[in-house]
Amino acid sequence: MFYGFLYAGFAQLFLTLTNAVVATVALVHDLFPDRKDVTTRNLIKNMGAMNVTMPFIGGMPLCHGAGGLSAQYLFGARTGGAILMEGILEISLGLFFSQSLVNIFTSFPLFVVGVMLLMTSFELGKISLKVQGKTEIYVTVVTALLATVFNMAVGFIGGLILYVGIEKKIIQIS
Repeated sequence: MFYGFLYAGFAQLFLTLTNAVVATVALVHDLFPDRKDVTTRNLIKNMGAMNVTMPFIGGMPLCHGAGGLSAQYLFGARTGGAILMEGILEISLGLFFSQSLVNIFTSFPLFVVGVMLLMTSFELGKISLKVQGKTEIYVTVVTALLATVFNMAVGFIGGLILYVGIEKKIIQIS
C-alpha cells in the first residue's frame, strides 16, 4: 500500500492540483471571463464529492482537467448543454451498444485520434503563450520541460522551486 501511494498517489497529487484544479480554473477564467463562480475550492469540493460517491455505484476515480476542457471548447462546446448531450450519448452507447463499442473503437483510425490530440494540445498551448514577464516565462518553460522529460511531480516541484528562488532573489535571471 505504501509503495502504491509513493509511486502513484504522490505523483497523482501534483497532477491533480496542477491540471485538474489550478489549470482548469485558469482556463475557465480565460475562456469564460464572466464565470467567477468557478474557483479552486469549488472544483476540489466537486471532485471530492464525485470520488466519494462513485465507488458505491461502480465508478472509477474522476477529476476535471484543462485538456478535456480545451478539447471540448476547441470542438465547439460552449455551454453546459454540450456536456449534457455528451453524457446522454455515452450512457446510451453504454446501455444499448456496449457489445459493439469495442468493435467501433478498435476500428476507429488512431491517426484521427492523434490529430485531435495534437489540435487540442495546440489549443491548450495558446493559453501559455499569453504568459507575460520574464519570471513567468522562465517558470513556464522550465516546468513544462521538467514535466515532459521526467513527470508532472518533478515539473511541479522544479517550477515551484524556480519561482520561489526568483521571487526571493536567490536565483537571478538576466
